[in-house]
Amino acid sequence: MSSSPYSSERHKPFDLDISEEDRRLADEVSEDYDQRRQAEAETRKQKLQQIIDGGNAEIRKLLGGAENWLALRRLMRDERITFHKLLEPPEGLTADYDKLNAARVAAGQKFLAKIGVEIGSLRDLYHRTAAAVEEVNVFPPADPGFSLETHHGQWIDLVDPHAFQIFTPPFPGDQFGLHRESLTGEYRVARQLFLDRAVGRVGNDVTLDNDDASLDFCSCIADTQVSFAFKAPATGLVEVVIEAQNELGLHTLSSEDEWGWSDSETNQRNSLMMHVIHPNVTAPSFALMSSIKVTTDDTTTVQREIFPRGGLFFADLFSDGAVQKDQVVEVRAGTHSQDDSSTLAVGIHSKSAFHWLLRSVRVRIAP
Repeated sequence: MSSSPYSSERHKPFDLDISEEDRRLADEVSEDYDQRRQAEAETRKQKLQQIIDGGNAEIRKLLGGAENWLALRRLMRDERITFHKLLEPPEGLTADYDKLNAARVAAGQKFLAKIGVEIGSLRDLYHRTAAAVEEVNVFPPADPGFSLETHHGQWIDLVDPHAFQIFTPPFPGDQFGLHRESLTGEYRVARQLFLDRAVGRVGNDVTLDNDDASLDFCSCIADTQVSFAFKAPATGLVEVVIEAQNELGLHTLSSEDEWGWSDSETNQRNSLMMHVIHPNVTAPSFALMSSIKVTTDDTTTVQREIFPRGGLFFADLFSDGAVQKDQVVEVRAGTHSQDDSSTLAVGIHSKSAFHWLLRSVRVRIAP
């Protein structure tokens, strides 16, 4: 099993206009939030680990015990090595790929038939396990984001310059967080961070890779945000309108049906997000911008770039708790990626790449 806990880094320069009390409160609230996220991540991981371990135990029982399970895994390893050797030059240059692959798959299915296991029973087991995972692996609630081009009237009505304080690059602070897990260690889970406070760039590339899947689940949750101080002119909920230009918004997935009894589900979700750091605010708020869900038991390639590079978008978000008049609070704005994948004998290579330029962040106390 390979897993890493939730981690978060925060950079906030000293500001002469922020009182020591407000600065200390922001530090305490930020630390409390990180600890709660860590505890939630650990609880979620334990529940998911129990589900995946139970599913793999059922597979061993279905195959007639650990001896047959090990024999099947060795056969799968050896057939995969042989298959790739037969494709190497010079002989492999003229080899029939489909014929060789069919022979590899047939060897695995012949083994199952020999021990009296039907392929459908393995798929049914995966579906039960995946359903249990889905109950635990929930996404945070999110309102939709908007295209500025197709919702221009709504944008004009919303951004009354007299009602909002407008914050633009360069932004003084930042925060980035990461939680990733692979419950059996077969998935390789990684995030590449893109952050430039000077121009308002925030982004994440998330990759999930599994070349030799049994029954497994992995996930990666990544936040990247800029931050600044906001002095509340009144008591109430904080409304934040993010104006963002898309640099890249790409979903890619390739899957390989390795043995004919395979199945898989992969999710990729990207949101714009904001977080008001205050004791009354329990969590960030999200605006879902792009998502895909691919369920496949076959060899598949998916590539989707849903909106144009350079396109303008906005999110209208509210804190879930009120701040007090004249209090100075830390406001964060950025992007959130949450990708996951479950598989049974499907090779998975998943990548989501979402990069945004925050052109402006408008903040007010909601009317």
